[in-house]
Amino acid sequence: MDAIVTLSLLLLPGLILLYLLKRQVDKLDNTDGKRIMDLLMVGFIMNYSENMWNFISRESYQALSTAGSLIFLYGFALLLYKSFKQGLMESMRG
Repeated sequence: MDAIVTLSLLLLPGLILLYLLKRQVDKLDNTDGKRIMDLLMVGFIMNYSENMWNFISRESYQALSTAGSLIFLYGFALLLYKSFKQGLMESMRG
């Protein structure tokens, strides 16, 4: 039971972060937003699946966590770039 509570506490901040990023992604164009959200979700799942796997088998798959973090950071960097570009275009229009 204690492991489930610990796992939930590890997962909760990540889910809150994904929700906040989803609100920002919804402001982008449809194709860009879908691609960025896919990258964020895949990176999140890969990163946290390593944490969940540690609770089950006590073996570490650090490469999975590292790859998930890199994919998540790539999606986050794309989100920052596209949001900046969209804001710049809006400020030039009006």
